Amino acid sequence: MSSLRLLSLLALVACAAAASIGQGSGDSNALALHDAHQPNDSNAREARAAGDFLKTLSSGVKGSSDQSVTYGGVYPYDRQLTSKTVYVSSTIFTVHKEVVKFSSGALIHCIQVVDLLKNGKNAAVTLQKGGINQYNAELKFKSERGGKINYLVILWGQ
Repeated sequence: MSSLRLLSLLALVACAAAASIGQGSGDSNALALHDAHQPNDSNAREARAAGDFLKTLSSGVKGSSDQSVTYGGVYPYDRQLTSKTVYVSSTIFTVHKEVVKFSSGALIHCIQVVDLLKNGKNAAVTLQKGGINQYNAELKFKSERGGKINYLVILWGQ
């Protein structure tokens, strides 16, 4: 199935789900946190919910230039364990590889790798060792030929 058909199908499902929010739940204030200044306008809330859902879908669609990756999730009472900027400048005809190791006295719940280039030409990231529910992590960055590495890595945990 092509990505455009899949996106259209997901949009249709989102619209149908948003239309049923106010009708089936019996709670007319289901989206009041999202739109507190108009709690009685359910059609506007449903349209905004569908729009937010479509924005979320479009952020991961092919053609997006953001290569950020998140492993795991941030839980209540998590704190930022460490953060590090990983940068290697570009050199003509060279593939750069960088291995970054993190060690912490706390349990890692989330690893956020934020793309600072946002042009679609940043390095590929793989989690080599450790990671979620571990006390250490090892990430490998591999650039395109002639490309650079520019990421911000943030670890969250308890």
